[in-house]
Amino acid sequence: MKCENCGAEFTPSKYKPKQKYCSRQCRQKASYKRNGVNIREYGRKKYWLDVEATRAYKREYYITHKWKVQK
Repeated sequence: MKCENCGAEFTPSKYKPKQKYCSRQCRQKASYKRNGVNIREYGRKKYWLDVEATRAYKREYYITHKWKVQK
């Protein structure tokens, strides 16, 4: 069989006879293509959202516990 994403030849697993993709990675990439998601941009955006959330949490913690923080 041929992988629908990369075109590589593979033999489907006996447990999954209707397998379309050669690996989980190809299946995930095909999902991104179908949904119009840019993988790098998605990862970058997710990273910065996490950074901003962490900064906001630290800032809020400092404001509420200022008297406990020693210099």
